[in-house]
Amino acid sequence: GSPLDYAVQDKELLDVFLSHGVDAGSIGPLLLWGSAARGDAAEVKRLLDGGADVNAPNAHGETPLSGAALSGHAKVVTLLIARGADVSATRGRRGAAHSREGTPLIAAVCSGKLRVVKAIVEAGGTEPLALALDYAKHARLKKITEYLLEVKAKAKPSRAAKPKQPRTGVPTFDLNDACLLVDAPVERVAKALMKQLGAETWRPDAY
Repeated sequence: GSPLDYAVQDKELLDVFLSHGVDAGSIGPLLLWGSAARGDAAEVKRLLDGGADVNAPNAHGETPLSGAALSGHAKVVTLLIARGADVSATRGRRGAAHSREGTPLIAAVCSGKLRVVKAIVEAGGTEPLALALDYAKHARLKKITEYLLEVKAKAKPSRAAKPKQPRTGVPTFDLNDACLLVDAPVERVAKALMKQLGAETWRPDAY
């Protein structure tokens, strides 16, 4: 992000940029995200009333709701949800590869504020629940962990899925395949693998 992307999170810094010729009208979406991230509910309301897009992302693909949730501003989170914020939004553009880590629920958990987590969940933002639980457990957020476990227990069971086979290898970077890492002599491994696969031939160095 640019320096301005970070300055909008601090009112005094933003005023410096505006006083040096930055046009507030041209950075409307960025202003909304910054106001949400710093918890300025009055400014958020003013911008929304003026037509700002409640789901407009910043340079990192984060929505105003995620910004407010990450900063732990429950009042702004509630306001944004009431004005139509997408509680299941994932990161777009940059960071798309990690979109599941960019949902409002994950941001809320990272804030450590139970009230914020509840606001997101009660509005329907429950994805990705399993990952959110992992975050909460890792950070030792006891109350949030207990709450998310209750949410998980109350969730309707999904259609029975086939049990996943345990992973026995790691993806390779070149062939979209998998390799098996075994600490043993090649000949012993090859013999055991042939038996497992029902193979009849082992050809060394046949990459």
